[in-house]
Amino acid sequence: MKKILFFAHVSSLGGSGLCLNQLILTVKKQAVPVVVLAQDGPLVVLLREQGVRVYIDPRIRPLMGNTNSTALLRSPFALVGLFHLHRSRRAAQDYCRRESPDIVHLNTSVLMHLAKGARKAGVKKIILHVREHWNVAKWDPRGWGRNATINKCVDRIIAISQTASSRFGFLGKTTVIYDWPEFSGRDGEISPLREWGIGPEKKILLVAGGRNAIKGSDVAMRAMNRIKDPDAVMLVLGGRADTNPKKEVVRKVLRKLHLETYGLMLDRLERESNGRIIMTPPVRRIKSLMEQSEIIICPFTVPHVAMPSVEAGFLGKPVIISDNGHARETVVDKKTGLIVPPDDAEALAAAINELLDNPEMAERFGQEGRAHVAHFCNRSENETRMIEQFIS
Repeated sequence: MKKILFFAHVSSLGGSGLCLNQLILTVKKQAVPVVVLAQDGPLVVLLREQGVRVYIDPRIRPLMGNTNSTALLRSPFALVGLFHLHRSRRAAQDYCRRESPDIVHLNTSVLMHLAKGARKAGVKKIILHVREHWNVAKWDPRGWGRNATINKCVDRIIAISQTASSRFGFLGKTTVIYDWPEFSGRDGEISPLREWGIGPEKKILLVAGGRNAIKGSDVAMRAMNRIKDPDAVMLVLGGRADTNPKKEVVRKVLRKLHLETYGLMLDRLERESNGRIIMTPPVRRIKSLMEQSEIIICPFTVPHVAMPSVEAGFLGKPVIISDNGHARETVVDKKTGLIVPPDDAEALAAAINELLDNPEMAERFGQEGRAHVAHFCNRSENETRMIEQFIS
C-alpha cells in the first residue's frame, strides 16, 4: 500500500481539521496515512483513536492566505509565518526523508511553501488542498514565489468549492471536490440540559463561531438582543475561553487597563445577555447538538466555505449564513436557508426572527437542504473522485 504523509497546521475540530479527518478515513481504505500537525489538540486524539500515527511539530507554520493584504498590515500575528518559511520547509523535508512517503498532502493552501521541502526530499507526488479564499494582493510577500512553488512543486490541486478554485487559479491542475458531511467520532449523544441547563422547551440557535474574529461570533451575539422569542437561547460553539493560566493573567491585566480584545468582547456580550447566550468549550458530539437545534448560524465575516452549513443541510436543519462569496454554493437563498449581508447584526436578527416566527418555513428549508446536500456533496461519488486523486 502507498504511504501518504499529511501536513496540517491546526489541531482543533473545526473545518479544515474535520475535513482532514474525513479525508484520512477515505484514503485509509487503500493507503497508509501518517500525519504531521503543528500542535496538540482534539484532532490528535481523534486521529490516534483511529490508529493513525501522528507527529506534532510547531515548526509547521501557515502563511495566513485567507487574511486579505490590507488586514495583514494591521495584524502582526498574521505576519509570523513569513519569518518561519525556511524552518517550516526544513521540517517538511525532515519528515519526508524520515517517512519516505509516496505522496505528500498539504491540507490547506497556506501550507503551500512546504511543497518545496517535500520536493527537495524527493517526493514525486505532492497534492495541495485549497480550502481558503485566496485573498492576497500582488504586492503582498505571501504571493511572492507562489507561481514558482505551484508550477515546480505541486502536482495536483484539490479545491473545495468553485469559488476557491477560481480565486486561487491554476485551473489546469485543479479538481473541485466538495467536502461531504462526516460525523465519525462526533456522533455521541449530548444533553443540553445536563451540559448547560437548557431545557427541552428552549429553541437553540447554534452558532458555528468560536473565538476567531473571522467566524463572526460577535455579529451573532449582537443580534441576540433583537430576538423576540423568549425561549430562544444562543449557543456559541468553541466560544468559551480556554483555561491556560498564562492567558488568564494576560486577560486580567487587559481588563484592569480597560483594553478589550476580541475574546474579551465576546465574554462581555455573554455576560450582558442575561443567560440568553452561552459560549461553550469545543463540542465533539456535534451531530446530536445540531439535531436538537432550531437554526444553524454561520455569520462568517471573511469569504470561506462554511462546513457547518453543509452539515446542517445533511441533517435537515435550516441555515442562516453570511453572503461571503462561497455561501451560495452551499445554501440556496430562501430555499434551503437565508443569506444575509456579512457583519450585519440587524439583518441577521431579522432572519432569525423570520425563521422562528415561521416554523413551517424552517421545516421546509431543512428538507430542501437535505436534498441539496445529497446532490452536490454526494459521499459515494466524492469519495471515489478523492481516492482517484491520490491513488491514480
